[in-house]
Amino acid sequence: MRKVGIGIIGCGGIANMHAGAVANLSDELDFVAVCDTVEERARKMAAAYNVPGVYTDSRAMLRDPRLEAVLVCTPHPSHCPLAMQAAEAGKHVMVEKPLSVDLKQADQAIEAAKKAGIKFGVIFQRRFWPAAQRARKAIDDGKLGKIIVGDCQVKWWRDKAYYDRDAWRGTWSAEGGGVMVNQAVHAIDMYQWLMGPIDTIYGQWANLSHPYIEVEDTAVAAIRFKNGALGTILTTVSTKPQLGSRIAVTGDNGNTVSILEHPEGRYGVNEIWEIPGETEAAAKLLAEEQAKAEFMFRSRIDENGNRVSERNVTCHQLQIQDFANAIRENREPAVSAEEGRKAIEIIMAIYHSGRTGQPVKFPFYG
Repeated sequence: MRKVGIGIIGCGGIANMHAGAVANLSDELDFVAVCDTVEERARKMAAAYNVPGVYTDSRAMLRDPRLEAVLVCTPHPSHCPLAMQAAEAGKHVMVEKPLSVDLKQADQAIEAAKKAGIKFGVIFQRRFWPAAQRARKAIDDGKLGKIIVGDCQVKWWRDKAYYDRDAWRGTWSAEGGGVMVNQAVHAIDMYQWLMGPIDTIYGQWANLSHPYIEVEDTAVAAIRFKNGALGTILTTVSTKPQLGSRIAVTGDNGNTVSILEHPEGRYGVNEIWEIPGETEAAAKLLAEEQAKAEFMFRSRIDENGNRVSERNVTCHQLQIQDFANAIRENREPAVSAEEGRKAIEIIMAIYHSGRTGQPVKFPFYG
């Protein structure tokens, strides 16, 4: 198997998850470079993973001949500008979620990648959860009939210490949004992946309990999908105790499946699996998975309610592996930039609807 030379731009918190995944894929990837505007951070990561190239300037890094692809782990508003830099340099690129906080910029980056002939992906590793794959297959196999209703609820808690940790958190200019852009974007992506294309959305959002941040801590939306189904989204970081994230989807035959992300580490379980002939087996599987309290993603919740990840085999690894295979096989990655745009389109439409008081018809271009 031909190894792909890969690097990481941005060596902050989430980059450690990427670096661990790349290290675990050493038979398939050459970890050749890291870049961060804070040289100490870049050198620390390079030393931890024996990476030869250390840069503080992304354009200089992208000229490294050993480099074929980059993983972008910087604050949200820089994702698409860095992707366009990668396209200009002819390097494949995958950015952390969200793709962008600006739909026009996202479309420019997607177009630049197409013109350059590079692969352009977005990290939505929770699509690789076994529970998510099971739910998607059940829908694809027609076990729910026609989808008629679905809901997406994200109920987390974030305190002042969480926002104080990094200057960019909780700001429009550096984070681009609040709970929807940061905590809920994974659930929103999975929700639309299961439910299908949206026709109309009406949303409201507000900051109800975090006066020390600029952005929303709570948002809700009512949705009509193009297949006629109805749905809701509720996201907040104002809930104690944390109740986690749950997506539930129901078909016209009454069959229902859900995906629960538990706040204490039981990730990606099919908490509800009401399909005739499968309910008993699903309940047994749920009990086994909850007993393990882990899948392909290990983490714990610290005293401030924040997720702390540990290096191990993760769904980040599965998605980065798929990205490398897409490069070798000259195909689209499992979560392309066009796919990654869908969650941002929903979020930006909710922002727009909340500002105008009007429903938003899809497609929405910002």
